[in-house]
Amino acid sequence: MKPGGRDEASWGTADGKRHALVAALAILETPVVKKHVVCVQVHHADDDLLIVRLEEKMLFVERNDLTDVRLDSNYRLGTRFSVKIEAEDGHVKVWYNDQLKMDWVVSQQGCYFKAGCYTQSNPGKDDLPTAAGEVAIYGLAVFQR
Repeated sequence: MKPGGRDEASWGTADGKRHALVAALAILETPVVKKHVVCVQVHHADDDLLIVRLEEKMLFVERNDLTDVRLDSNYRLGTRFSVKIEAEDGHVKVWYNDQLKMDWVVSQQGCYFKAGCYTQSNPGKDDLPTAAGEVAIYGLAVFQR
């Protein structure tokens, strides 16, 4: 890997290593009109592999063109939770509050983790320019073994 290069973050779901993200967080605010916020993602070179998304009160794992995986059907803003995402041996697993919620067989290269507040609204979707989302990250660890 080259210092400062993008190779440092890039990994594959079946590259012979275990890649994991562990986060303690809470979604504190969503935009007013379209109450959608993404807080954690696994991305690859072209698109999202999966995202942890809140829509209204439904917190779930979204995967393009596949069935969503429900984490919490009645999430309350400000409620602290933990998420663990682990990729190894062609599987991506997701735990929510220490309960395994998803074990997905998938092979993808060029992956990397993202965590933060990614609002899914804007004035073009009839939200006010001041509408915002907020995510508190209490702890975050990313590791490879």
